[in-house]
Amino acid sequence: MIKSLGDYLGRRLETTAELETCDAIAHSSSVVLKIQETDQMTILTTKQMISLVEDSYFYNVDNKNLDATLKCFAEDAELTVQTAHVTHRGHDEIRRMFGDFMRETPVIYHGDYSHVTDIDNQVIASQFLARNNLADGSEVSMRNCNFFVLREGLFAKVTIYMSGENPLV
Repeated sequence: MIKSLGDYLGRRLETTAELETCDAIAHSSSVVLKIQETDQMTILTTKQMISLVEDSYFYNVDNKNLDATLKCFAEDAELTVQTAHVTHRGHDEIRRMFGDFMRETPVIYHGDYSHVTDIDNQVIASQFLARNNLADGSEVSMRNCNFFVLREGLFAKVTIYMSGENPLV
């Protein structure tokens, strides 16, 4: 990533004269120098992808930290519960869905994870146990599978397959 004029020129500017000259050229009304950042994607490692899913996403869902949960998603993310044919698009819809789920479900638990990752494509598939204690005192346990597509270290698309009734409406 280009951060300075020295980076752009391919060398370090060391003397005061060099810095002043480059500053004058960069700000001259007759010469406009544009320094553009290179397109660098954030590529997560397997360990980082698993941490995003377990330690950031599911941890915050389980602890009903709505804002922290939402920080795992890109602004234009899509979350689809494929088995219920329901899609939530963007932060507002995803916030509303998780807010309702967290408010209506006294105890939320995700664990017993198994993951498969594809670093090159920034995709992680996660199988896990989802256990919810409901307001009526009953408990629902499901073995679910989520597919996460990452962009810039955040969820761009999440597809959920549930083995039971969908609470994410």
